[in-house]
Amino acid sequence: MATAVLDNKEMKLQRMEKTGGAELSRRAYNAVIGIVLVIGLLINAAMAQFLPASAFEIMAEYPWAVLIGFIVAAFGSVFVIYKSDNPTVSFIGFLVLSAAFGYLVAAAVQSYTATTVTRAFMLTAAISLAMVVAATVVPGIFARMGTALFAALVITLIAEVGMILFTHSDPVAFDYIFVVIFSLYIGYDWQKAQAYPPTLDNAVDSAADIYVDIVNLFIRLLAILGRDR
Repeated sequence: MATAVLDNKEMKLQRMEKTGGAELSRRAYNAVIGIVLVIGLLINAAMAQFLPASAFEIMAEYPWAVLIGFIVAAFGSVFVIYKSDNPTVSFIGFLVLSAAFGYLVAAAVQSYTATTVTRAFMLTAAISLAMVVAATVVPGIFARMGTALFAALVITLIAEVGMILFTHSDPVAFDYIFVVIFSLYIGYDWQKAQAYPPTLDNAVDSAADIYVDIVNLFIRLLAILGRDR
């Protein structure tokens, strides 16, 4: 869901005009993107490791309350990240976004073995790196994917929700489709990040784009590997 908001075309165009603040060198700009990404992923890992079991009982007892809370936190933080020109404010929004997704990740990994979680993490890292390299080498190809990826994401999400509601099933095929979509989104968002003015605020905003792609990819890979096992 948050990916659809992050892919808002108008917001991305507005970011092209975000030139406030001193521009960083391209190397420093990309380093900030990487550092912010690592911080978000470390928050997720810490939540998965240290949240008590009672934290997940809330999800079982009050699923709708948890869903509404996640939507408010995720969409609210995305709004703050994109609308703010202040990198500190955007980073605070990113921390909230990481905590919201971190709860979902922490809940998800409880159902799988440590081996499965490790395999999903390693595969996510490998795919993410491959997509970044590919988007760096052939940026033009990824630059043209935006509309197609967004349409594929929305259509597949609607189809999956429809299957769950009307047939009470969730075919594994959807997980594979989402893996392809989010993998390509990583490359697309990396390519877009390189097109924005290299400011500190744009680095944080771009990290949020890629972070959401990576987390969604990890969750889908976890489901696939868990089913295979």
